[in-house]
Amino acid sequence: MKSLVTHIFSVFIVRSVLILLMFSLSSFALAAANAEDPTKELSGSIHQGLECESCHSMEKEQCKKMPPVNCSTCHPEIFEKYSHSIHGKLRAAGVKEAASCHDCHGTHDIRPMGDRASKIHKEKVPSTCGRCHQAVYAEYSESVHGEAVARGLPDSPGCTDCHGEHEILPPTEKLSRVYPTNIAKTTCPQCHANERIITKYNIPGGRVDSYQDTYHGLAGDLGDVHVANCASCHGVHNIFPSSDPRSSIHPENLQKTCGQCHPNANKNFVKGSVHGYLKSKTSGMIIKYVTLTYLILIVVVIGGFLYHNALDYIKKLRVIYQQRRYEPYYPRLNLNERIQHGILLVSFFTLVITGFALKFGWYIPFVGGEVNTYLRGTLHRIAGLFMITVLLYNIVYFLTTRRGRQIVWDMLPRLSDVKNLGHYLRYLHGKEEHRPRFARFTYWEKMEYWAVIWGGVVMGVTGFILWFENWSLTLIPMWGIDVVTLIHYLEAILATLAIFIGHLYFVVLNPDVAPMSFTWIMGRIPKEYALEEHPLEYEGRPAEVEAPRKEPL
Repeated sequence: MKSLVTHIFSVFIVRSVLILLMFSLSSFALAAANAEDPTKELSGSIHQGLECESCHSMEKEQCKKMPPVNCSTCHPEIFEKYSHSIHGKLRAAGVKEAASCHDCHGTHDIRPMGDRASKIHKEKVPSTCGRCHQAVYAEYSESVHGEAVARGLPDSPGCTDCHGEHEILPPTEKLSRVYPTNIAKTTCPQCHANERIITKYNIPGGRVDSYQDTYHGLAGDLGDVHVANCASCHGVHNIFPSSDPRSSIHPENLQKTCGQCHPNANKNFVKGSVHGYLKSKTSGMIIKYVTLTYLILIVVVIGGFLYHNALDYIKKLRVIYQQRRYEPYYPRLNLNERIQHGILLVSFFTLVITGFALKFGWYIPFVGGEVNTYLRGTLHRIAGLFMITVLLYNIVYFLTTRRGRQIVWDMLPRLSDVKNLGHYLRYLHGKEEHRPRFARFTYWEKMEYWAVIWGGVVMGVTGFILWFENWSLTLIPMWGIDVVTLIHYLEAILATLAIFIGHLYFVVLNPDVAPMSFTWIMGRIPKEYALEEHPLEYEGRPAEVEAPRKEPL
């Protein structure tokens, strides 16, 4: 009986093993069959519908894999970036272990980034990179960033947010996102200087700006690659909150962290802050009163100097003005022309200030953001209308009046202007004994006048195109607006520099007229200066005033 039971049990065991073996073999065969049929994987990928020949060459009805370079056929720009990356360069050098397209995206089952099954989905990127960078992945997974990605927070930084996607470069290259001087300038500020992210996740703000104001930040801006940046103190992949004992900026670890660069760092040393001032009540109060004291000193001292020197300048200007009132003179500008010049002057400088304020985000003190933008834009347009109006009036004035037509005739460029330019340059270099003899207008006055006309037309046309952008886009393409914006900006720079370096020199800084020429106010030019500057115009003509000098008021 016992032997019968043993026999039956043995048969049962043998049959069970055979059944399991057959089941395993059939599963293996099925899996192999599926593996040999990539169309099932391809059916759910973004390449669904593509023929095999798009990526593979066919030989005897079997797919023969091609090198990853084949991806460049459809993705040339991406492949160009990849070829310059650390991965691409290693691959080109023959390192087969270097990541290629299919290592990160998959082979046949390539899914879009937004698909949770994709290897490059936000939550999957760390594990995908971790297949090669296992030690780094282990550190990152435990960090505050890694945990945030694992929880599915869409704004949390993964590998590609800091290192890039296809254009990943080693940290020793200046264009790398993790090059020492780029970490604090561009990489970390992507999140820690982003108001939306800071507000949404209740992240302490002002960290980037306060760091930039310190020695570390200033030295980094100057290109010092050895000065401490964000990663130097907070870590690279193993970043933890300051309250975590594992954090390199935990109070118990600060001495060791600072000691990496400052070997003599003690407990007192680490009480400072690389992000500026400490926020304790005592230090906060001290900082508050020190700031207030210096603000008062600045207002009182500098304000006092401004008040004193302004009075001094005005007094001296009045003396000079009164003296020049009784000098022999020749008329230069009539009242109409002086009014035109005054409107042009005010509108030009208003355009310069408001235009560059709009471009570079300068703010009017004590005025809110939206009101600031509105005021700057409105003032800019009003000033532009005034300038265009005075230029149009100027044209009408020159065409309809005898004096105006004579001015235009005298302003026309002539061959003598070229000769005078060469003569004057030789005189300035000491190769001519006497200055050239100029007529009514010098060559630089002609250049300034026609530059104003040219600049007014260019700025006026481009300004109206940008002002009425929606209407303009019905006539020109979007790239045309970009070109117009560039011309408007560059012409503004050219005009501003020309006025400051050219015109203001001749009417303010020129020693012959210092502290400035009063012609634009009084409409007259002193006899002595007129005969020296414009001898061909004024020689032989009697001066308008030959009255004796009077004592200044």
